[in-house]
Amino acid sequence: MESRQVGQDGPGQQAETTRASEVTSLGARGQGFRTGHEYTDHRAVWGRWFVHPGTGILGSLSREGPHAMRSGPTGPGPRAGTRRRTSPQVGGAPTPHPHIMLRHFTTFLRAMLAATLLLSVLALPAHADSVVSRSFGPDRISTAVEASENFRVSANDALLATAFAFPDALTAGALAHRMNAPVLLTGRDALPGIVADELARLGVTTVWILGGQGAISADVEQALTDMGLRTRRLAGTSRYGTAREIVRAAGSSATGEVVLALGEHNDPDRAWPDAVASGALAATPDRIPTVLTRSDALPEETEEALEIIGATDVIILGDDSVIDDDVEAHLHMLGYATRRVTGDNRYETSVALASDALARFDSTEQPAVFASGRAFPDALSAGSLAASLGAPLLLVPPTEKLPGTSERFLRDHADRFSMGVVVGGPAAADEYVLAQLDAALQGQPSPAQPREEQPPAEPAAAPEPAPAEPVQPAAAEEDNETFEGDASYYGPGLNGNQTANGETFDMYGMTAAHRTLPFDTIIRVTNLNNGRQVDLRINDRGPYADDRVLDVSYGAAQELQMMDDGVVPVRVEVLSSP
Repeated sequence: MESRQVGQDGPGQQAETTRASEVTSLGARGQGFRTGHEYTDHRAVWGRWFVHPGTGILGSLSREGPHAMRSGPTGPGPRAGTRRRTSPQVGGAPTPHPHIMLRHFTTFLRAMLAATLLLSVLALPAHADSVVSRSFGPDRISTAVEASENFRVSANDALLATAFAFPDALTAGALAHRMNAPVLLTGRDALPGIVADELARLGVTTVWILGGQGAISADVEQALTDMGLRTRRLAGTSRYGTAREIVRAAGSSATGEVVLALGEHNDPDRAWPDAVASGALAATPDRIPTVLTRSDALPEETEEALEIIGATDVIILGDDSVIDDDVEAHLHMLGYATRRVTGDNRYETSVALASDALARFDSTEQPAVFASGRAFPDALSAGSLAASLGAPLLLVPPTEKLPGTSERFLRDHADRFSMGVVVGGPAAADEYVLAQLDAALQGQPSPAQPREEQPPAEPAAAPEPAPAEPVQPAAAEEDNETFEGDASYYGPGLNGNQTANGETFDMYGMTAAHRTLPFDTIIRVTNLNNGRQVDLRINDRGPYADDRVLDVSYGAAQELQMMDDGVVPVRVEVLSSP
């Protein structure tokens, strides 16, 4: 199969260009609906189902009368909490894979079976009165797979982005919409087995790699080629260049509009929420793309992107404290009309975007997609899911009461929403948040806030046997979800050894060692000396030094810029546990 790889660059940066003329397989494809952990009663929510003649697109006969959906439900999939795929990671050496013709044939049979089930089986609701469900897995990669598996029967194209940085995945909403493609996630150096399995299940023929080899290595691309897949890489020399190439492939919006979102910030937690929320406009029939900017200057790559797609109007996300007035003035000088979408916080900005998006939908009823407003990993998949379902996207808090503007928006437009899907597990939005969303969509009184705190997470796994010499506890004490202390790194000399969880240690992988956190726990590590952050997966035990709380991989140490110091103070936040 044909493979194309352009350029090479440093960590987190990207390579050159693949033209929009190379975009193929953009036709609409039928998709399916299944919630991974809770089922929704389609009889109450979606009405009766039909297939649009000649299209394969599922639609519904709603309670208000016939209307077409961009995508829609199929029958139920496997029971909640089960996993059908257990294959190991794919990467490095070529991995045997079923013959491509057999893969296409089995995908066809699976699609036919799903269509048959659709006509005869209705999913049972998790709760008889609930219209809000979840789509999630134990980590961000699994969550992206679940979001695809729950709502799709097939796809010709798929987008593949790094799981450890937000810009590439979050600027891909319009491209995912144009291609009707899922956004799946991967590590830098190996293609996860569950991702390979999902590509095979969908019958994907072309994978669009977002970012250069510093983000997704040639080994991952080779693994895709070994599966018989065609690959295309969309990349520039920075996040702004990659956003330009993604927009080039996505093409212009129906209205000439484009969204301008903040691309970086000294506090990484402030750089991504607006870009996530912009997925609300990418999901509309207007298919409005998102490009990125620095706070104080418009990057040259972004100027090029605006020219490439023939933009006329720029929607700036945030006030002048987020994106400076000088950037807006520069846009005016270039001849673009501008308007700002702002709010007092990320949730208000999200509501403003969702309200704008809702007005652009022709249908009288559609789903709503909810994403975490506090942690980007699960939110990475929300934009493409919103585009698939033709759904506005709204940010929600993880635990507390819904912001007043968010609740009012949902209640004021409850007649427009047929159901809601939260992308992410309890760490993204707990059961209290789900109950509030459900009450708002059904016009019911908001539930009382629990007086007692949520139950603690499952106890951490027992520590590995200590080394011969006794180890004293670390100086810093862990406090549930967040703790601080010193971190060191390891890699050279240990690369290729077996880790405590049985993997082969990759010194460039985004992993870490901790004494007790369960394997596959996802943590966010902040270097307190410089504010640099990276999200890591626990796959080893350590450190065995009495004054340290964490050992990170060599690659993670590079991202944290701790190579010169060796040992640095860090803050560790647990994002998700298996």
